[in-house]
Amino acid sequence: MTDRGEPSAPDEPQPLADFDRLTASIESVTEALGGQPLEFYERDLPQIAAAETARRVRADVVVLLLDNGEGLMEVSGGVGLTPAERRLSVEYSRDVMRELFRAGVGLIEDTDRVRGALAGIPGSRSETLVMVPLVHERLGFGVLMAGRNRSQTGVPTGVFTDAEIEVLMGFADAAAASLRTAVLLRHLKGQLKALKDED
Repeated sequence: MTDRGEPSAPDEPQPLADFDRLTASIESVTEALGGQPLEFYERDLPQIAAAETARRVRADVVVLLLDNGEGLMEVSGGVGLTPAERRLSVEYSRDVMRELFRAGVGLIEDTDRVRGALAGIPGSRSETLVMVPLVHERLGFGVLMAGRNRSQTGVPTGVFTDAEIEVLMGFADAAAASLRTAVLLRHLKGQLKALKDED
């Protein structure tokens, strides 16, 4: 109530209260992670997932794209990528990505035939490429890609077999919850940074 007996306006959220709430959220998530440092989920886990993918499907190139909280997917882990490719980000709205999330898997046996559609996508210089969307509770949050490079000896590059694609899809499903944790931590930290910057 105001001095005149009128109802006062509802309290507006204070940036400091939001900051404290986000800090508490991050601390509770850290506790729930069993003591693993946040860096493990943000940096190490995506790289471990990329390396394990390369091993399981005999890929020369692996790209793990994860949501950055701003409508883009960024390279979070990779094998066989150039430094420039590691800095790339990909929009969900790209035709290739929309089709991938609709279909559930994408296999490109000869990337030269669709080079224009793949321009700017990390790892797309591979000769053959398989892509699997990362989905948790029906929400897409990233893409796992594996590729095989052109042979230097003239031997044709081996296309991914159905069994290898199934392994890739199974690994993506199994890793989705942990990788989603990495994305959520990134979002929380981004919100926390934004609140700090407002002060």
